[in-house]
Amino acid sequence: MEVSWFDDMSDGDTEYLGIRDPSRASTFEHCLDILQSAERNGFNGALLPTAYDTGMDPLAFALAAQPYTKTIKPIVALRMGEIYPTTLSRQLATLDKVSQGRFIINAISSDFPGQKVSAQERYGRTGEILDILIQGWEKEEINFSGKYYNVHLDSAPAKCIYNNRPLIYFGGISPEAKEIAAKYADVYLMWPEKMDMMLQTIEEVSALAAKYGRVIDFGLRIHMIVRPTEKEARDYSKKLISKLDENEALNIRSRHQDGVSYGVYRQDELRK
Repeated sequence: MEVSWFDDMSDGDTEYLGIRDPSRASTFEHCLDILQSAERNGFNGALLPTAYDTGMDPLAFALAAQPYTKTIKPIVALRMGEIYPTTLSRQLATLDKVSQGRFIINAISSDFPGQKVSAQERYGRTGEILDILIQGWEKEEINFSGKYYNVHLDSAPAKCIYNNRPLIYFGGISPEAKEIAAKYADVYLMWPEKMDMMLQTIEEVSALAAKYGRVIDFGLRIHMIVRPTEKEARDYSKKLISKLDENEALNIRSRHQDGVSYGVYRQDELRK
């Protein structure tokens, strides 16, 4: 088992949920401090989330932060399609050189800021991009003809020297998402749900991966409130949400492009 942390790339790490604190703005210094603190405390990695919001871009931050860390692996969230696939492959090859292979990719399939398209289109686009990236890492040429991309290039510029085949983390509960995960992901990320729901997801995605002759691992992305006693933890959780109203909660979720996904819907139902 690996345990990773979460870096505050979007001005959200505040004393009260929904109340922004200018003293905790997601500057480079603040985000680097979180990353270095997680490293000192022995965490394997740190997720760098992406959102059209104030704060830091995860890929640019990962590159800039590398000289200031030694062991921790940035888990770089990348919204598939925002960057043209071959340009993205060059950026990842650069990150590979700078970090000596110390990074992980979290492929995101949410809408582009200001855009709404079907799940079929989002995940179809993601699958094509991951196919192109993997061809660039593993083959001598990229030869791909699809609905969204047609790429026929020498793969040398896309090669990663240290991390020959970067790990791909991927999440999504819809049928389209599970199919992409089974075909391309190394780690399938889940949100906290009831135990039987998570077990069903693990069994289903494992069976889908087996169709492609693959075995993938599973991860759980969860917010934890840790205190010496359960009472202290519960009291703190009440304080954390004490200034949050439902309208602001909806506003926060709407700032993130996955706010209308099937996975978010399932989380909302569980919260009820």
